[in-house]
Amino acid sequence: MLYIELLAPAGLLDADARAELARRLSARTLLDAGTDPGVLDLFASMSEVVVREPESWYRDGAAVTAEGGPRFLVNVYARAWAKEMAGHLITTVTAELAALAAARGWPEPRTTVHVLAMAGYGADGAALGDAELTELVESARVREPGQAPPGSYIDPVCGALVPAEAAVTVELDGTTYGFCCPGCRGRYVKQRRRDGATA
Repeated sequence: MLYIELLAPAGLLDADARAELARRLSARTLLDAGTDPGVLDLFASMSEVVVREPESWYRDGAAVTAEGGPRFLVNVYARAWAKEMAGHLITTVTAELAALAAARGWPEPRTTVHVLAMAGYGADGAALGDAELTELVESARVREPGQAPPGSYIDPVCGALVPAEAAVTVELDGTTYGFCCPGCRGRYVKQRRRDGATA
């Protein structure tokens, strides 16, 4: 689940550039290549991109205009795993905006990206907390831990394909499990301990 709000100077973007931005900043483009395909479909269905051209925008007391070259301010609101995904999202958003500028013959854009954790998520009048969102992710997951290629793990919560050297691990009942982040590990351990697993 991503909500992406991009601000650009008034007059910089035409309709084609806005459409290209929506594609470049989609969940399918921004999320890590190791994301489970089913979870990626879920995130894409719950993500939004909004492009704004504010009438008034100032930086250090001076108006930000299209004449000053491309400048972007991007707020990425991520409900799940915002802290763990921040570095990847900042790097990927910045690269996608640089690629857009290059394709349009613009100078290198000045880009600021904020990754913010949403305090809540609601859809169609229903509030979804961490437990409900994680259940949606688990039900969307198509990969299973036993399908991991050598040197990697498949996160049993979100289905992410994680290189062994980057995985957050835990051993339960003599089996080592690898996770994309401490949040997935914590949820899995809590559930397994409720089910009687031992470390």
